[in-house]
Amino acid sequence: MNVTKSRTITKGKHIAVYSRGKMGKTTFLAEAVKDAADNGLMILTGEDGLSEHKNYRDIIPVFADENGDYRIFGESGKKAEWPQFLTALKDVYTEWAGPGKLIAIDSVDLIINGSATEYCIETYFEDKEKWSKEAGGYVTKTKREQAYEFGGTQLLKQLATEFDTFLTIIKFFQNKGTTVITSWHSSVFKWKSPHEEQDYDRISVDLKATKESNLREMLKNNCSMLLFADIKTTVNKNKRVVGGDRAFLFTEGTASFDATKARGVDLPEELEFDFHVFKKYLKDDYTPKKEYNRKIDDVVADPVKASPQFLTAMEQLKEKVGEDKYNDFLLSHKITCLESVIDKDVQTKLYKGLKALVERK
Repeated sequence: MNVTKSRTITKGKHIAVYSRGKMGKTTFLAEAVKDAADNGLMILTGEDGLSEHKNYRDIIPVFADENGDYRIFGESGKKAEWPQFLTALKDVYTEWAGPGKLIAIDSVDLIINGSATEYCIETYFEDKEKWSKEAGGYVTKTKREQAYEFGGTQLLKQLATEFDTFLTIIKFFQNKGTTVITSWHSSVFKWKSPHEEQDYDRISVDLKATKESNLREMLKNNCSMLLFADIKTTVNKNKRVVGGDRAFLFTEGTASFDATKARGVDLPEELEFDFHVFKKYLKDDYTPKKEYNRKIDDVVADPVKASPQFLTAMEQLKEKVGEDKYNDFLLSHKITCLESVIDKDVQTKLYKGLKALVERK
C-alpha cells in the first residue's frame, strides 16, 4: 500500500446559482466565462439568455453543433435533446476540459423539466391497457398516464436516475480541475418542518421533486455551493415589505430559501450579485487564469503535478533536441505547462513524439 500527501490535481468547484427570472443569472455566468477568456465555455439549455445581451454576443464562446447552432439543448423540449446534451458534455470533457478551465451551463432546470422528462416518459414506460367502465372494455393506458400516476412518483424515480448521470459528469469535470457554474430558476414549495405542525412556503430550485425523489437534495449534496440571488427587502416602520433596487447573492440557507456551501469556502452571508465581487471571496485556486499560462521552464512553488520520472525524462530529451525545437513541439500540442500534464496517455504520446524528433536529429 502506498500513502501520499501530494495531491496531483486541484479539484474544480460546482457553483449552482438560482433565482427567479430577470435577476441576472445569465449575466453572472457570462461574466465568469468572459473572465476566463480562452479557458471559458458556455452551454445554453432551454433558452437563449445571451440574445438579450449585446455586449456578450460576439465575445462569449458558446457550444454549438456542426451547423453552428447553439440553441440545440432543451429549447423545444424534445426527448432526443436530453441524450444529446449528455453526449455533448462528455465530448467537452474529453476534448476541452482541463485544469483552470471554466464551463457555465444556463439554465439546467429547463432541460431537466423539459427534455429529460419527455425522455424518461418515452424510455422507461410502455403503453398498456386498462379496463374502462365508461367504455365498457379495455382502453389504452398511455405512457404519460402511467408516468404521472400516483403523483408522478414513478416518473420522478426515473428522473432521479438521469439527473444522477448529469451530476456524475459534472463530478468528472471537477476532478479534471475544471470549475462548473450552473444556473437554475427558483420556485416556491410547501416545506414540511419536522419541528412544526404547520407547513410553510420556501423558495428552492425549480425541479420536479417530492419527498420520494428529491432532486433538489441531490443537487445540494453534489454541488460545492448552492447560492440564491434575489432583491434584498426590508420591513419599514409601517411593517410593510420594501424592495430594493439591487440583487444580492445569499450563501446561507434560511427558513425562506435554500442555500448551502462546502466547508472551507469562505463567503459572507450575502454579497452583491456580481461575478467580480463574488470572485474576490474565493481562494486563488478557483481563478480560471491561475498559473496555467506560465512558461514551461518557470519555477513553480506548488507541488509538481506530473510525475517526477516523466519530467526528468522530458528534461533529458530537451537537452538532446534543443530548447527551441522542444518548446515548439510542446506548443504544437497546446501544452504550456508541462507540470500540469497528469494524463498518462498524453505523457506517453509526448515522450514518444519528442524521442522521435531526437532520433531524426
